[in-house]
Amino acid sequence: MTDGAATRNGVRVVEGGAGQPVLLLMHGMGATGDVWRGWYDLLGKQWPGRWLAPDLPGHGGSARLDRYTFESFAAAIAGLLDPGDRVVVLGQSLGGAVGLALAGMVGAQPTADPEPAARWERTPGSAGRWRPSSGSA
Repeated sequence: MTDGAATRNGVRVVEGGAGQPVLLLMHGMGATGDVWRGWYDLLGKQWPGRWLAPDLPGHGGSARLDRYTFESFAAAIAGLLDPGDRVVVLGQSLGGAVGLALAGMVGAQPTADPEPAARWERTPGSAGRWRPSSGSA
């Protein structure tokens, strides 16, 4: 596809990188995974693992569900992950709620691993923009 997206198990997803951890970028209601498009180049250079930006079911290029619950969204997104993946969720609004449902569904073990977060910092004087931290390798 020309936009770099693929459809897997009915879910349209753009992905990049390789390895662990997997960064799962999930959008809010009424949006698509393309809201993260401005991050793709930066993630390719700075994120240490694989990243995924799916269209949640019923949004963009993803198939509709028969019933919409946080758990049904999470079940559809779980099909994009491999067993044993270490997943970091960055979710906006609905995407954050789906991330919590996904964590509960797969029996997630929350950790206090500061390494991925330590690589990013807020851009001074910005309203929520992030950049690689000056201390990152």
